Amino acid sequence: MLTLCCALSLATLGPSAALGAEEGADVVPTTFTSTSLQIPSAGIIQFSSPTLADLTGDDIPEIIIGTTRGSDAGLGRGYTPFLVTLRGNNQILWQRELTGPVNSSPSVGDLDGDGAPEIVVTTGGDVEDTKQDGALYVFDKNGNERWHVEMADHYPRDGYGEGAFSTPALCDLEGDGRLEIIWGGWDQRIYVYDADGTARWFGLNRPPNFPVDPGYYNADTIWSSPACADLNADGLKEIVIGADITGGGTLPDGTRTKDGGFLYVFDKDGNALVRRFLPEAIYSSPAIGDLNNDGRMEIAVGTGWFWWNAHGRKDQPYVYVFDTSQVFSGLPYADENKLPFFPGWPQKTALPGFSSPALADLDQDGTLEVIIGAGNPLIYDNNAGMIYVWKHNGQLMPGWPVAPKNESGGDSTIWSSPTVADVDGDGSMEILFSMVWDVHIYNADGQRQNLLKGYYTVSSSPAIGDTNGDGLTDIWIGSSNAVAGQQFGYVWHYSANEGTLGETPWPMFHRTAAHDGCICLNAPAKVEAGQDAILVLKDINDSHSTGSAILHLMNKGGSKAFWGAQLSAAQVATSAPNVTIQPEQGTLAPKQGVDITISIDFSGLEEGIHDLGTLKITSTDEVNSAQSSVLSVPLRVYYGPLTRTFLPTVQR
Repeated sequence: MLTLCCALSLATLGPSAALGAEEGADVVPTTFTSTSLQIPSAGIIQFSSPTLADLTGDDIPEIIIGTTRGSDAGLGRGYTPFLVTLRGNNQILWQRELTGPVNSSPSVGDLDGDGAPEIVVTTGGDVEDTKQDGALYVFDKNGNERWHVEMADHYPRDGYGEGAFSTPALCDLEGDGRLEIIWGGWDQRIYVYDADGTARWFGLNRPPNFPVDPGYYNADTIWSSPACADLNADGLKEIVIGADITGGGTLPDGTRTKDGGFLYVFDKDGNALVRRFLPEAIYSSPAIGDLNNDGRMEIAVGTGWFWWNAHGRKDQPYVYVFDTSQVFSGLPYADENKLPFFPGWPQKTALPGFSSPALADLDQDGTLEVIIGAGNPLIYDNNAGMIYVWKHNGQLMPGWPVAPKNESGGDSTIWSSPTVADVDGDGSMEILFSMVWDVHIYNADGQRQNLLKGYYTVSSSPAIGDTNGDGLTDIWIGSSNAVAGQQFGYVWHYSANEGTLGETPWPMFHRTAAHDGCICLNAPAKVEAGQDAILVLKDINDSHSTGSAILHLMNKGGSKAFWGAQLSAAQVATSAPNVTIQPEQGTLAPKQGVDITISIDFSGLEEGIHDLGTLKITSTDEVNSAQSSVLSVPLRVYYGPLTRTFLPTVQR
């Protein structure tokens, strides 16, 4: 039997790591106000990254995060793990106690298609607190538990379900409008569940005499979080996830294992399309995107450091990008040619990694860059952490890599996965990550723009958005507070005092609240109107001078869409009436709709049917501005007597 290979520990850095002044730091006009909020009775927040999602329906996202049971180093693990939801005004909306610590990020999506979001979170992912049951929980938007499922008690058999560090991905695998839940666990299983709590995969790849229980058996732990995308544009999504593997065993297909990791590609039914061996355990969560804008998707992923350490810290670390063009070929699923390296990859790094990549077009040339952290988790200072940025072809971007320092010149490994947004509204992207006690903001050219101070070690990914509706940037991250009470969990909130929030190509861990890890350019924003024509009826005997109609817009694509509406007036025999459109423009998240009100002033209009022109609605994909479309909807009015026996028809 293969054993749990990939243990992880985190040392908390003391107060001296965050004091002093760094020479040469850039001065930036954008300033931030920093506040911290204690989560009552909760343990510290370690690896759980904040998720931003609108739970209340007011178009302003809430902040959702998980806590552990731990306190500062040496003070034990006797506190309470919570799932916590906050408003942008630093007020707790609700918090729910969990049975195990949380080091994953909560995922949010409308699982069952009823128009209301659910929150999904895994528990138990703390190697220093394994005597707690690992599980996956599903809550409604108000914090009521829908259902949960416990992880298997696999190894060691101690009466506790193994933990889950993996963040669930919520993906519509079948294109039916319902989201499936995908995650991996330290119980060596990869799971797919339906919205109602029904397991989709049972006993896949299990060794002889193993029970037919839920999941796909990997024969070693899974730390990686899944990503999903439609890799061959057939309307069905594939699942990509990393895993660990220990040498000396035999898999059900007869393969003798070596120390390293597997990168899997599964179809919706659990068939392994690809099992790509890499010479390191894969803690990193894959990111999927069309890097070179050729219409095909690539997979970027880092690895880990377990075998690097076990083998004497001599193995060369790499970051990988893979070509997916052979995923559906007839090659054997474990053949490395089934998932070949993308040209220019892999790329060497000076240090191993834990970080997951972010993808973004930093130089606005229509292709995506790969951004990732690396570091030596066993030392502090002496360039222990680095951030890399490469072009799609593996060429380093000017100014990178960087070895970031805090104000006193100290550093540590980069546990954080980077996030990307235009935080000051100047049209250029910034890269954000956490290290030591601070959130670092770097320009695309590798120059540090800002350092947002905290008072405790930060290890997760900062989340960026407008969480109070003022148009300015808000940055959130979880931690503790060594000054105010280092035994408790704290959330840190950095509010911009000027500038605006610009584009957010990768604003949180694994990009979206559903954590699908994909810039899915083969599923661009697709804004559709709810009807083929607009007909406004107005009774000539009505004393009111105005009439109105509603046009419903829906974004049925996979990316956020920016839209605008205007009327292209037609030539009419009578004077054209005054037409107003409200709203005239806006933003639609995937699967989100909006009602547009078209109001018409009938004063002076002659009796009859009139063609007022065409309402043109332009939509642009947030991720790829080249993906744009124009909808044209005819606008007609009838002004005359309305009776039971006469209603004019509209040609379609």
